[in-house]
Amino acid sequence: MTLAEAISTVAVAGCRLVPDDAGGVALVVPDGKTIPRAVLDVLRAHREQLGAAHARPTPPALAVPAEDLAEYLAEKGLPAATAELVVYAARLFEVPGQAITIERVVAASETELFEPGIPMRTTEDIEWHKPGAGYFTVPAGTVGLLVPQLWAIGNEHARAGIESTVAAAKRRGLPLHVPVWLAGEPRAIGMDAITLEGVAVPPGMDLTPWRSQRREVAA
Repeated sequence: MTLAEAISTVAVAGCRLVPDDAGGVALVVPDGKTIPRAVLDVLRAHREQLGAAHARPTPPALAVPAEDLAEYLAEKGLPAATAELVVYAARLFEVPGQAITIERVVAASETELFEPGIPMRTTEDIEWHKPGAGYFTVPAGTVGLLVPQLWAIGNEHARAGIESTVAAAKRRGLPLHVPVWLAGEPRAIGMDAITLEGVAVPPGMDLTPWRSQRREVAA
């Protein structure tokens, strides 16, 4: 059996080859499905080739080092949290650092760069873990916000955690996970645990609370 035949058998059976945390490749087999041993033998024999083909892309390097870009942004008067988002976006969208110029810094009221959150409500109790505080439960019926722009989350640690959770859920075939602002912080939860129907925005509610949130550093 050739590698192409083995991969075709995997696809027909409804299985998937995905990158694993060790830099290799893993075979995801849905419940009730079976894969012939001959197919597994071929995949095992071509493990390195498959791992290279399914490797996760590494973040692109900025043509101008991140430190230099951050220094330039600071000189132009950008707040530290905003500068972090610019550097992050430059990596994400592969924009060369020297191509980024700041003509002027405008007041928040002059720009509509950040989209407001979308009101939602939890449909079940959700258990979360918070470092230093242990586990706590967000009860069903709690109102929060869908975060429409993941890159706009000011806390880089939370942003990276959400990206990891969303990707892991996709690899494992779990329901779609999305970024939300709930119980005072950004997280990723399954769409099957929330609803958008009949949710009203409370008066005076900040619709972009994640913009200025920074990672807390212990003194």
